[in-house]
Amino acid sequence: MDGFIVAGLAGAVGLLLLLQQLRVHQYQQHSVSLGLRNERLTRDLKLESSEIEGVLGNVLWAVVILDARGDRALYANAAAISLFGVTDTDALNRLWFGDTGLWPGGVKSRNRFCQWLAQVSWGDSARGQWQLPMEDGRMALVDLSASRTRFRQQSALLLAAMDIAPFIAAREEVAGKNRVLNALVVDRPLPDSLDLITALVEQQVSGSRCCVLVLNRQQRLLSCVGQAGFASAYRQYIGDTPCQYGATSAGTAAYTNKQVLCNDPLADASWQLQRAGLNQLGVAAVWAVPFVDSSGGVCGVLSLCFGSAFEPSEQQAEDLGTILHLCSLAVERDYQQARLARILSSEKFIREIGAQIHGLSTEHYADELKAILAQACRYLDISSMALWSSQGPNKAALQLLCETEEIPAFTEAIPLAGVDALMDEAGSRYLYPGQSEHYQKLCLDNLDWPLFLMAISANGSSLDGLLVVSAGIDRLPSDIESYLEIISDMLANALGKIWLMEALSKKAASDRTEKEKLEGELDVAKDIQAAMIPGGGRYGRSIQGWCIRARLRPARAVGGDFFSDITLPDGRVFVAVGDVSDKGVPAALFMSKVVTILNFLTKDKVDLSSLMGRLNNELAIENDSCMFATLVGVVLDTRNGQIEYCSAGHCAPLLVRQGMSPVFLTDENGPPVGLYEDAEFPSHRMSLPAQASLVLYSDGVTEALNQSGEVFGEDRLAELANLTFGHQKNLVESIDTMVRAYAGESPQSDDLTIMVVNRS
Repeated sequence: MDGFIVAGLAGAVGLLLLLQQLRVHQYQQHSVSLGLRNERLTRDLKLESSEIEGVLGNVLWAVVILDARGDRALYANAAAISLFGVTDTDALNRLWFGDTGLWPGGVKSRNRFCQWLAQVSWGDSARGQWQLPMEDGRMALVDLSASRTRFRQQSALLLAAMDIAPFIAAREEVAGKNRVLNALVVDRPLPDSLDLITALVEQQVSGSRCCVLVLNRQQRLLSCVGQAGFASAYRQYIGDTPCQYGATSAGTAAYTNKQVLCNDPLADASWQLQRAGLNQLGVAAVWAVPFVDSSGGVCGVLSLCFGSAFEPSEQQAEDLGTILHLCSLAVERDYQQARLARILSSEKFIREIGAQIHGLSTEHYADELKAILAQACRYLDISSMALWSSQGPNKAALQLLCETEEIPAFTEAIPLAGVDALMDEAGSRYLYPGQSEHYQKLCLDNLDWPLFLMAISANGSSLDGLLVVSAGIDRLPSDIESYLEIISDMLANALGKIWLMEALSKKAASDRTEKEKLEGELDVAKDIQAAMIPGGGRYGRSIQGWCIRARLRPARAVGGDFFSDITLPDGRVFVAVGDVSDKGVPAALFMSKVVTILNFLTKDKVDLSSLMGRLNNELAIENDSCMFATLVGVVLDTRNGQIEYCSAGHCAPLLVRQGMSPVFLTDENGPPVGLYEDAEFPSHRMSLPAQASLVLYSDGVTEALNQSGEVFGEDRLAELANLTFGHQKNLVESIDTMVRAYAGESPQSDDLTIMVVNRS
């Protein structure tokens, strides 16, 4: 038992000794590690003093190392020396920790900066934007980062600074440009937009006072636009500037479309008329830069004024490009808005002028035109206008028709050929003093302004007149030229109608006399023709149980229809109804010829076919006009009721009998008479029963038109004849009345002839 106890104690002692040895070994290893670490730290500290300054000297950021309390600079790299404008670290100490008056807020600002540094702890950093003094008295706006470190074997504060003033300025510039663009987008007035632009320029170009001069193209003047203080003062003391070479720097820049820099305007001849204004403004240098519109034409000048001599850098000139573009956008937008408003207003004006021109009276149109042109001058801001016309007694020359000013000294006619040679294909041109002998003749006043000539052409080819415009400027705006072109077209149409009405009025007076003469002659012809037709066109007679009635109604005063009732030598009766080709006087003349020949031929005993053949041959001889006649001839034997009929291309006779339907006799017939000689005309015989009628008619009956353009037709004629059977004496009047009722208000288009032969 005791042996076991002794053995246990011996083991415990051995274990304790082993643990002690392990602890000694660990301590020795830790000591070695601490020695190595101490040696490395010592080497690093030596490296700080020999190499860190060289490394920081190549850093682009401005680096300043302060002591642990942050009230003394230990080191400043080259970027920091340059940023703050000092020569060395000592100078930086005097600047920051010497005179507190150099700080923007005095001692309070410096103490606030020191307190901010004191709050920086190990393992942490701080960042903020600060305004720190510079050697030349200005302030550097920096983005500053501060952290704890060791420098030259002691605790220190590391400051890393970046100059953010250029970024802030660039940001402000972008913000300014955005404000200008926003003003353009929301349609702010032009003066407001230009005020934003001038503020942007003055911020971008140090020491400048700026204004924008906008070009009035019509008057060729540069006017200062804007409400800013300098713009108002410039407008007061300098005023408008002509766009011409030698008229201040701005006028020269606008005329040449090139920048003009004048460092002594008081001694410059181009400023001699504005020297008093320059003294009032305190301007010693002017930089005038023109800007152009989308078409490349100068639309204004950006004028930068300085209190001392100025020489723009390449960067400033380059940066000004965006500003000039904004000026162009603002001015051109305003011009387009004004142009749109003017167009909308002008459309109303043009409509009103057009209505007045369209309503010109034919009697007093010259006076009315003068008032219209005067109204156009006031609206379009034109000095004067005159209208010359080639219509009248002398169509080879221009005569003054009307003008808006006092009548010019020269009012004689101007040869049309010379003026016509002046005009171009477009029908317009500018005529300058001394350019043509016609200038003085067309000049409307005593001023040597260019004349704008606009051709008046009623038919689009010949020169019928000339609109002469004196605008009082070198050249009219393109939209004004367009309006004048529209007015000249309206004048051409209206004057063309008036001139036509005048010509027609004169011709009407002449025609009235001729018409009265012709009507008298037609009345005579009508009487002559009526004398050649039995009963003058309304005829009726009875012969031994036979009744013949006829009606002729011409479509004109005289016509080509005819009918005949001739007793032949053997006692038989010859009746005929005919229709001559054509209408009016020619038809009447040919009809009289047909009737005359018929009356002559029926004096001899001849059969019907031979009669028609001889009539045809007589008419065909020397018939150069190729006129002809259709007719149907009937020979009645009143003793036995036999009839013989023959048709020369005429409407088929209608046979009406008791108890039977009417029948059209459509037997073979011959051609119209007068077309060609030796034609054959077959005849046909039949017995006309008692109580029967034979209806002869012209196509004026069957081809009569109603208001719908439908013809009367053979069916209506047959139906009418059937309904009136038993009243044959009234059949002619019934047919005539029915045709009139059918036509209604439609004018009679052809002569109408009806003959009814009735056997009782």
